[in-house]
Amino acid sequence: MVRELSKDKIVVLKYAAVLLMLLIFPFAASRIWLNFAVFIGIYVILTVGLTLLFGYANQLSFGHAGFFGLGAYTSVLGSPYVSVWGGFILAALLSALVGYSFGRPILRLRGLSLGLATMAFGQIMSVLFLELHLTGGAIGLSGIPAPSFGEFQFDTAVRYYWLVLLVATFVVYLSVRIGDSYIGRALKAIGTNEGAARVAGVDVESIKASIFAYSAALAGLAGALYAHYVTFVSADSFRGEFSILVILIVAVGGRASFLGAILGSILLTIVPQYLREFQQYAMLLYGVMLVVVFMYLPGGLVGLLRSNEKS
Repeated sequence: MVRELSKDKIVVLKYAAVLLMLLIFPFAASRIWLNFAVFIGIYVILTVGLTLLFGYANQLSFGHAGFFGLGAYTSVLGSPYVSVWGGFILAALLSALVGYSFGRPILRLRGLSLGLATMAFGQIMSVLFLELHLTGGAIGLSGIPAPSFGEFQFDTAVRYYWLVLLVATFVVYLSVRIGDSYIGRALKAIGTNEGAARVAGVDVESIKASIFAYSAALAGLAGALYAHYVTFVSADSFRGEFSILVILIVAVGGRASFLGAILGSILLTIVPQYLREFQQYAMLLYGVMLVVVFMYLPGGLVGLLRSNEKS
């Protein structure tokens, strides 16, 4: 009993230390590191949904750049009519609707076939972003307003940090609750053996489509937050290589762990900034990293940390 109590205290102390660091960070960090932190938060929002879809249910998606872009353009185009906050909600809802409509039939596929189908969706969306006059085509859209409450605007990195931190914390909390619920257990059953899950009474099609819609909604919300932070969007931001990066974040961090989504987001936000001279080889580097992680580090950074703790 004493041991269990001490373990609980250690967990509480760890969370308290992390919370304290997050609260102190914006007062001690430079503008560059605040910018990193905002992007890390946006990537966390984007990838926790994929942790459920890919990590739990073993459903691979290379098309989430499409939902990320859909959310960005939806919020930018809709915010003049429903406010920026309404644009955020609209981005999440439309992405969820498209995700469910697309996911319901396409999730009958498995493995490589599913990956290729979702990649095709991402490519279709990329072409639409580039060709449609509504999205500004290759020129893109600029002058995007920041979210605000009255006269107070989230128009600096520090202010946007607090907004993204709040949203990311809520999204992670909600996703963890889903992972611990019946839905999370059903997703794990589907990921382990879909046929056995079906025999056990799991509504496989509905749960897979619903979690695909959930992950798409988070991707759309992340895209909206991204657009109103950088104040400019173009089709170049939502190409297929971004979907590869998103999967890489989940895989490197630990595909079945929400902590992995956070660690992967931190690593793959910061490291590429120091490899800009190799930007033309990004797809090659991402591909090599995916192969290496899948072959030699299937549990990602979280798995590596846990194995070190045991040893």
